[in-house]
Amino acid sequence: MPNTTILSDFDHYLMGEGSHERSYEKMGSHLVEIDGIRGVHFAVWAPNARQVYLMGDFDSWNGESHPLSSSSSGIWTLFVPQLGENTVYKYRVVSQSGESFEKADPYGFAMELRPKTASVVTDLDRYQWSDGDWMKRRVEQQNLGRPISIYEVHLSSWRKVPDEKWGSRYLTYRELAEELILNELSKVRKDVSNINICQQNMKSNRTLITGDFAKNLKAHNSKFIARLLAVFSVVAFGFSFYIPWAQYSWYSLPVRILAIALGGALFTGIFLLL
Repeated sequence: MPNTTILSDFDHYLMGEGSHERSYEKMGSHLVEIDGIRGVHFAVWAPNARQVYLMGDFDSWNGESHPLSSSSSGIWTLFVPQLGENTVYKYRVVSQSGESFEKADPYGFAMELRPKTASVVTDLDRYQWSDGDWMKRRVEQQNLGRPISIYEVHLSSWRKVPDEKWGSRYLTYRELAEELILNELSKVRKDVSNINICQQNMKSNRTLITGDFAKNLKAHNSKFIARLLAVFSVVAFGFSFYIPWAQYSWYSLPVRILAIALGGALFTGIFLLL
């Protein structure tokens, strides 16, 4: 049987273990040559899918003509001969209940411009890097003996600008280079050593920086928590007067102290969960 995948058994093992450190070289779409035939190899992780199909401009978005092959690791793969760079595609994922979802490639290396949402096959080797000077200095600026200062930012929710067509839009990478790196970071701290661009839910987003900004943020949070606990303690103390058997007994004070502690903990816990 001819080989139709660029993933080895060891790749599947590492992906299943969650320890594959170069998964981007195997997942997503890659221009490859298999058995002398040029084409595009596709790989996507969908362990709970009943079936996954490839669809795109090459098959008029058929949605059924190009099924992917499954594996025990949950990775679905397909090699399509003769496809080339700039092919536009999506995956059609069919759930166990039969529902169908059209999804962009989570490992996609290029995307259509909004409002379109498909992934685009691109040749990563064609990009010419121009950061040779920085790479030479990196060993000195980011070695283990120097402090690290990370600024982590969620680009799509950091800032928007007015737009005649969309009302508001995200900043382009060129605009972000000026607005975020040259302007914003220079106000916070000039020696930020790393910028982490993340795509994640805002509730789990964190900004890690050093300097006056971090100190002010810590002081603000401390004051807020102190005020919050004070309010909850007063409320809990008031509730203790509604305990009939605790109003006229010799153990009234201990009961009220206990009520303050338990009430404060209860309301604090509820607040933090919300």
